[in-house]
Amino acid sequence: MKPTDLSGRVALVTGSAAGIGHAIALALAGQGCRVMLHGLEDPAQAQDALDAVQALGGPVTLRPR
Repeated sequence: MKPTDLSGRVALVTGSAAGIGHAIALALAGQGCRVMLHGLEDPAQAQDALDAVQALGGPVTLRPR
């Protein structure tokens, strides 16, 4: 299956600190999507999620609760 190019698109991913939400945020970032992380109450988890998306080279915005 050919990956989709999501360059220039924006995705708001809730629950992106762990589990399915985190996996979705990483997958979208890996396909060039600008990712907005949301629903991160724990500052350490928020930083980990932010670092993981940035490591894929995608632009990321953090919107804590």
